[in-house]
Amino acid sequence: MDDAFVSSNDQKELKVFDEMMRTKFPITSSYDIFQHLSINLEQRNDGSIKLTQPKLLAQILEVYDEDKVSKYPATIPTETVDISEPIETTRYLRLLGKLLYMIHSRPDIATATVYASTKSTRPDETDYKNLLKIVKYLRQTQHCGLTLHPNTSSDPSLHIVAYVDAGFMSHEDSASHSGYALSLGSIYPLSNFYSKSKKQKLYSTSSTHAEVRSFFELTTNLVFLKHLFDELQR
Repeated sequence: MDDAFVSSNDQKELKVFDEMMRTKFPITSSYDIFQHLSINLEQRNDGSIKLTQPKLLAQILEVYDEDKVSKYPATIPTETVDISEPIETTRYLRLLGKLLYMIHSRPDIATATVYASTKSTRPDETDYKNLLKIVKYLRQTQHCGLTLHPNTSSDPSLHIVAYVDAGFMSHEDSASHSGYALSLGSIYPLSNFYSKSKKQKLYSTSSTHAEVRSFFELTTNLVFLKHLFDELQR
């Protein structure tokens, strides 16, 4: 069952609803609207909201103790390297899963983490070191998070700003890579609310071909969002 959200300014009615639901279903509830699924929402004086995952980040840094720091996430290899010794898949997937969830508040590690996920079937020591480099980057940038800014423009309408790019033959099997980000706002700073970085399923024959594939996927999402926002504004 998906998560359900119930809101009210009457705390008494909320507790009555909570007690009634507990008699019928095994549920967990929280009255703190500024924390959901281990994601903290910090409301600032300027009206912006910063999303962070301090508990998950602390757990990663404690379990995967990397004293060194890095200014950048794992470097994407541009040429084939010798395969090192294979490692236990569970060990690799455990850290990869934590980093994939961390993307919710840290889209800056999305590309490096998605590249690492392509190695999840048969990871080796080199692949694991690339994961640990992302951990080093997170240690260096613990203060960072995803900030959502209020609309300070006199224009009340919703504006979607999109950025898209593609990497031609950027994977070892010659597949290309797509990435795009969506933001809301009419003036700077914008609020990034969705981003995606993924390996292209079909092989592109040129850099232009790879760019067109990325743009096509972005366009389909924009069409959906346009209809959604039109419905919300009615």
